[in-house]
Amino acid sequence: MIEWQSEDEALQFTTSYISDLEEAQDSDLLFSSTEEILISGSAFSLLIGFDYSELSLEYVQANDKLTDSGSLKMTNLEYAWFVGYNKQLSIRLEHNEVLSALPKWRCGVAGQWRLAEIYTLSSELLYARTNNAVNAGQKNSSEIQIGFGISMEY
Repeated sequence: MIEWQSEDEALQFTTSYISDLEEAQDSDLLFSSTEEILISGSAFSLLIGFDYSELSLEYVQANDKLTDSGSLKMTNLEYAWFVGYNKQLSIRLEHNEVLSALPKWRCGVAGQWRLAEIYTLSSELLYARTNNAVNAGQKNSSEIQIGFGISMEY
């Protein structure tokens, strides 16, 4: 992994090589095969910080072809506002190039609230457009996705 950060920490760039994408979080959505195969990947992220907000861009791709139609390519663009010390509101746009198990496009809003020093409550409301490959012969479909979570950081 290579990381660069400006002196005032307002700009950060990271690039990395991933030796096995199957070890990634949520890899069960990415790989349904039970075969033991190693698929390497590349990733980069850019974070631009402002006084009370930040813009982030993340991109991940597989270095090998996963299907006949191409390689895995996923992009996430997010703009977040910091509302006080312990709250964050963000808008998000996600794109998935190949995988039929994931929506092709997702956009929406998300929020985080730090309840205590180590606990965070999060929620998101996303509009998703699915890939054609999910239902062969049918047009793209759309759905509303709602998520809630609580995390503990230590």
